[in-house]
Amino acid sequence: MQERKPSTRDTRDTTRYGTDIYNKPALAKLLKNLVKINDLKWLRILYSYPEHIDNELIEIISAESKICNYLDIPIQHAANRIRKLMNREGKKLELIEIINRLRKNICNPVLRTSLITGFPGESEGDFRELMDFVKSVEFDRLGVFKYSREEGTPAADFDGQIDESIKQRRYNQIMEIQQQISLKKNKSYVARELDIIIDEVDKNYAYGRSRYDAPEIDNQVLIEDTTLKIGEIVNCKIKKAYEYDLVGEIK
Repeated sequence: MQERKPSTRDTRDTTRYGTDIYNKPALAKLLKNLVKINDLKWLRILYSYPEHIDNELIEIISAESKICNYLDIPIQHAANRIRKLMNREGKKLELIEIINRLRKNICNPVLRTSLITGFPGESEGDFRELMDFVKSVEFDRLGVFKYSREEGTPAADFDGQIDESIKQRRYNQIMEIQQQISLKKNKSYVARELDIIIDEVDKNYAYGRSRYDAPEIDNQVLIEDTTLKIGEIVNCKIKKAYEYDLVGEIK
């Protein structure tokens, strides 16, 4: 995965919605209108740079039950030196501050992030700092990418390109840490009831996900009921938990 351009120019950042229309961010304004749609059940906000999440956005997420208390905040790295090389805004302490603010002001928020290992110049010390950050923050969902050198990007010409074997080792270490965190988080759902939207049905199971999971990248809930319909939302009691899957039964 290559480095990002400065987030003020990244049109993928949902918190920047409205800057091309109103000359200022207007995601909260958009959400206030979307929640008025009667047939709309869940709204999920994906790919939001943490440094652009303001109090107005936090307030609307907290106040509106249709908005999933789930935020995808790609941080890429925690070490300030590497974040600067990546052209990312904000320092580690600022990331911690926004994460604490989200957890304080939104009821049981589920936080997803994505990271890059093996960025040019990433030392063992930088990587240990990233591991310590992952351990302490305990993201609910986390994805990791190994840096890929891409012609034409600034980082392609940086000194300190990392060997592929080191990238892979660092990738594995982060995923091992997150696997344990994910298992602990998932076990907290056992015996709870969750609304599950059905995504797929085969001859043995229905596969769905809760409001805490985005399609194709997060947890699946397996339900031993092949009569369910795709798109249907059902209430389930969670019976078992694994690192990245839950098992439920219709309540």
